Amino acid sequence: MRTVQNSLVSHLTGYINAMFKDIRWAYLSGSEWERDNSRLVHELETKGLRILTLDLPALGKHFDRCLDQGQYTPSKIYLGRVRSKTGMQVPSFLRDLYLQAFDREGVLRQSPNPGAILAFRTLAMGAKKLRLPFSEGSLQFELSAFLEVERTIPSPTLPWDEDVLLDPRSSWDVARLRHLVLSDAIRPKSVGPRPVSAYCPPESNQMDMEGLWADQVESYADISELNEMARVLDCIQQVADIIGPQFGNLHQEREPELPKHGPGAVSEGSKYLDKYLFQHWPRKLAGIFPSDYYADPALGVGITAEDHPELSSHEPGSRLIAVPKTQKGPRLIAAEPIAHQWIQQLVKEQLELRLFTEVDLGSMISFRDQDLSGKMALHASYSGEAGTIDLSSASDRLSCWVVERIFRSNITILERLHACRTRWLTYKGKNRRFNIKLKKFAPMGSAVTFPVQSICYAIMAVGVVIAQRLFTQYPNRVKVRERDIESLYNQIRVFGDDIIAPVESIGMLKKVLEALGLKVNNDKSFSGPGGFRESCGVDGFRGDVVTPPKMLDPSPCTKLSQVGSLIAVRNNFYGAGFWHTAYWLDDQLARYQFLIPDLPYGSDGVGRYSFVAIGSTKRQIRYNSTLHRFEYRRILPRLKRDFKTSSASGHLLQWFIEKPLPELRWSSGWVAGERHTTGVGWAPLDEYHGVVIHRRVKKG
Repeated sequence: MRTVQNSLVSHLTGYINAMFKDIRWAYLSGSEWERDNSRLVHELETKGLRILTLDLPALGKHFDRCLDQGQYTPSKIYLGRVRSKTGMQVPSFLRDLYLQAFDREGVLRQSPNPGAILAFRTLAMGAKKLRLPFSEGSLQFELSAFLEVERTIPSPTLPWDEDVLLDPRSSWDVARLRHLVLSDAIRPKSVGPRPVSAYCPPESNQMDMEGLWADQVESYADISELNEMARVLDCIQQVADIIGPQFGNLHQEREPELPKHGPGAVSEGSKYLDKYLFQHWPRKLAGIFPSDYYADPALGVGITAEDHPELSSHEPGSRLIAVPKTQKGPRLIAAEPIAHQWIQQLVKEQLELRLFTEVDLGSMISFRDQDLSGKMALHASYSGEAGTIDLSSASDRLSCWVVERIFRSNITILERLHACRTRWLTYKGKNRRFNIKLKKFAPMGSAVTFPVQSICYAIMAVGVVIAQRLFTQYPNRVKVRERDIESLYNQIRVFGDDIIAPVESIGMLKKVLEALGLKVNNDKSFSGPGGFRESCGVDGFRGDVVTPPKMLDPSPCTKLSQVGSLIAVRNNFYGAGFWHTAYWLDDQLARYQFLIPDLPYGSDGVGRYSFVAIGSTKRQIRYNSTLHRFEYRRILPRLKRDFKTSSASGHLLQWFIEKPLPELRWSSGWVAGERHTTGVGWAPLDEYHGVVIHRRVKKG
């Protein structure tokens, strides 16, 4: 292990030297440039890889915060000594780059050098996502944090642990649901909820503080601040009560709303399990989704196929899995049971399709396209009109307590989310094992987690903006109208836990999120006057893109399957102007150089971006007499799929669900796993060809 570590350090020394060649132009002094280069190489040899994956990224985060606030503040993260220069504690390391962003008083310059800022951020963060194994200590830390979050989030009011959440035919259950309000978050449990209806607002918006929130006042500056928080939460509740009915009755499924299986792991274990032969169909799930309709190809005729055994009502739990993320620690994802995952995909499709066609929030939320959030963040860095918020452990902190209040106006959504939610979670590791009953709505890994959290956060952002804008202009208004929501369509955008909202509402939105049990990641949330914004992978500073390209694979020995990923990283550095670093990465591709074409910048396909020498002729070439074209032997992208076939009854169930057209070539089965890789094939230089490999494994 020590030899491997030393080899990586020696290899990444070349990366540092290439990076400093690229940023030489940003330095005002040649001696400063040489000193910083030699110091970072020395620190890498002394401290090891953590200098690139942990220490420098922490320095970059502090630099981002200073840009956002428009003022340099001293940091405890230094490489070398600190020089005091007329009020500003100037770090010795990267001093030249600091002083091109801040003056000697520590104030952000009127015209900072965006190139120097990009150089600083790339040097600091370019290697923070190196794919290195995480330590056992970091795994145990993440597990402890996961359990601590589960312990601290509020318990739900409705019986999410029971098989039946509520009975819509019971007037008592309907009344109990209607009494759930978000303002309960700032109310002592002994007092009980105060009923609020979006369409029957209370007579007075002022709250009687006497004897009600005495134990809550200490956390707020004064009574008026607590009154304002309650008013905002009531406004969010009204927005939620308007949005909920717009989804319609989810129990009435439409043509494209179908269950399906994904390529991910399932909690039952082996990937060779037949996903269309459901072993378990829990009672809670069957209460809303009968097994004879959703899981049985016999469609309830009472015939059980020999290869389709009787379903068990046992409810398996989720299985917690640690997957590599960064050297700082792994990412924890839950593998869901087969039956729950099957139905979760159906509910996910319902929420997504109806959101974009019928719900007012459709123009504010993205589920698959991050570009809209990135463009809005870049524009906000120039205009200063909006700020960005990022949440820590967003899926783990979203509680059933919040979900039941957000969707209280649409019982069908709550019933379906409750039915397909997994109640138990199990972890079996080498040094720790546990089995817990979840209070959170769903961990990362559930198909409904992303759409549900996006909708919840968008409703919160809309409610805060309406409360602060409209109710300030019209203090006697206590009712939110649908056109108030529609007026904000181009001012709010949400992608998962990345939120963009008007800058004047950011402060209150952070307070609301914290009050509802969520945690704002202040290291990645920006709304200051400096002009720095970050969202969905786009970093903007006063209208300029300062997103650093990032290294991924630290290994000097590149396998054929890794070539596509390395070329993409190389092209990112090349496109950002770090040409020496791109050429250093080219050295790792030397053994494949005759298989990698030179493509015009921005082209599709696998190839090196270049502004010159397009279409080198020193490679194998052939004429395809069938397609009547010249082709080159080159690296091509491949999607490797482990494709499994099902039994006869599984074939039939899948055919009933997918209803393929007779003119299409259709085959049943499911993808047990897939990965993107690269291989060698023949294709024109100017054409992008993706090769899909199906590897079928017959049952039995």
